[in-house]
Amino acid sequence: MIREVLTMARLRAMPPDEAAAVWTIRLAEGELAHEQELFAEWLALAPGNRDAWERAQRGWTLFDSAEDDELLEEMRRHARTARPASHQNWKKFAAAAAALLVVVSGSILVNRGGIVPGETGSSAGPGNAPPVVAASQTFESGRELPKLITLSDGTRLTLDAQSRVIAQFTADQRNIKLVSGRAFLDVRHDSSRPLTVRAADLRVVDIGTKFDVELAAESVRVELLEGRLSVTSPKLRAPLVLSPGERLTAKGGSRPVVAKVPRDSSLGWQKGFATFDDIKLSEAAAVLNRYPGPTLVVRDPRVSSLRVSGNFRLGDAERFGRTIEQIYPVRLVRRSDSEVEIVPAG
Repeated sequence: MIREVLTMARLRAMPPDEAAAVWTIRLAEGELAHEQELFAEWLALAPGNRDAWERAQRGWTLFDSAEDDELLEEMRRHARTARPASHQNWKKFAAAAAALLVVVSGSILVNRGGIVPGETGSSAGPGNAPPVVAASQTFESGRELPKLITLSDGTRLTLDAQSRVIAQFTADQRNIKLVSGRAFLDVRHDSSRPLTVRAADLRVVDIGTKFDVELAAESVRVELLEGRLSVTSPKLRAPLVLSPGERLTAKGGSRPVVAKVPRDSSLGWQKGFATFDDIKLSEAAAVLNRYPGPTLVVRDPRVSSLRVSGNFRLGDAERFGRTIEQIYPVRLVRRSDSEVEIVPAG
């Protein structure tokens, strides 16, 4: 069955809770990534849309935690397989999806004797409001080009290849954990809910910013493009406040170091480019190998030690190799459909 395109006209015709339910189910199906601009536009359309989205996310989080309930399992299956067959059925589908999320949230509280899954000893009886459950979402990428993700609060996150982040938002907190790789954040500022990013033992708090965070094997790097950032660490006596054009680097157990860097010096990866500044060819190849295309292999130590500078397009390792051929006495040898080796020209 062909999936119909979701349009702003259809979204405008739905009450906020119904539209939020449709977005929630599309996210569960992995389709939201293809409609990021429309999603961001809908979020900004009216204040009630963001509130409806957060309510729907809390309902879906409860929904996914009910693994042992046959009724809820059937409701989960129904929601995830639901498809609007025609334009006339869109409104009916949206209303059903919204009702399903509401029923599921209520059913979990009732079926668990008023205890929210994951909580112990918390009742939702008279005078006791049920605890707020954080809506947790995981975003990860493989060997692919960087992708843009719009989070539920409107923050725009660019996720690099082979990276993983976990976002957990509640009514009063916004927390993101960088598990691996690299992410660039264009944060939607909210003074009542500062956004916090954790990477290893660094805690980065947004003060209205655009910044880059990279987690490597032995170091963490934070680079600020706009706004201000507060960074704390067990190695620091007091928080460090970064200004635009500053980069903080924390290696191993050492104290974080802040240095001035040229604006956008290492942020070309968001636009599909790798920027190298006098690094070993083997290191440059390792960076490019994180992205799609044939793998570049550098075995000869003489080739490995050659120095590379410049901007190179991601996802086109062979083009990089042909450029290196013009600069150094090396040549490309195709070993297989998926592997190209750079060897000495002689």
